[in-house]
Amino acid sequence: MVKIKLSAIILLTSVSLLSYSEETKARGSFSTEEKVVKRDVDPVRYSQGTRLYQLNCATCHGLNAEGAKDWRKADDNGKNPAPPLNGTGHTWHHSTKALFNVIRNGTGKIGGNMPAWKDKLSNNDIKLILTWVTAQWPDEIYTAWYNRFHQNK
Repeated sequence: MVKIKLSAIILLTSVSLLSYSEETKARGSFSTEEKVVKRDVDPVRYSQGTRLYQLNCATCHGLNAEGAKDWRKADDNGKNPAPPLNGTGHTWHHSTKALFNVIRNGTGKIGGNMPAWKDKLSNNDIKLILTWVTAQWPDEIYTAWYNRFHQNK
């Protein structure tokens, strides 16, 4: 009886650790001890970013930034569909400057599908879209991103 209980405890602990490990890998590494960064999002800029996102980005990235279905699976041309921008993909692994450049210049030169938006969106429009996108991220993701790219800068 004791062996069965001990085996059950070991199994449950292993499953819990594996689950935590997979979630951490999916989100990236960050410390749970990090103090959540307070966001100060201007409601006007957020609203403008929402409108611009819906008009220009939602077709590929989804209305709620959830990304294309099977975004990790390459299409017939060997390219991946649009990733999620809501914090469940890799977007938050990149600096604001890198994200800005991807929107402005597209990903064609690096083998991606995203078109360049520099002829349609102003630099301010792109910043507004990024305001909206980063506001979609869970606090834990936003904090890790902020601390990596913006702390003490």
